[in-house]
Amino acid sequence: MPAPPSRLAPQLNADMDAVIALAMAKRHEERYARASIFVRDLRAAFEGTLSPDVRSRATSIAPPSGTPAGDATLASS
Repeated sequence: MPAPPSRLAPQLNADMDAVIALAMAKRHEERYARASIFVRDLRAAFEGTLSPDVRSRATSIAPPSGTPAGDATLASS
């Protein structure tokens, strides 16, 4: 899994990392099904009102093979 965006842009928070991780998930069933939902979650992450369910989904994304599951780069809030 690539480094979270907040590592490159410290002004981004862990919620933005979570939303972007979902958008970039390797398996299509883990990604956003609709752009409108992605935009809704981006706005919520920016405003600090992201649903705990979204954070949970992001932390449960299967890492690429060869990466230990405990080596998640997303910070959980």
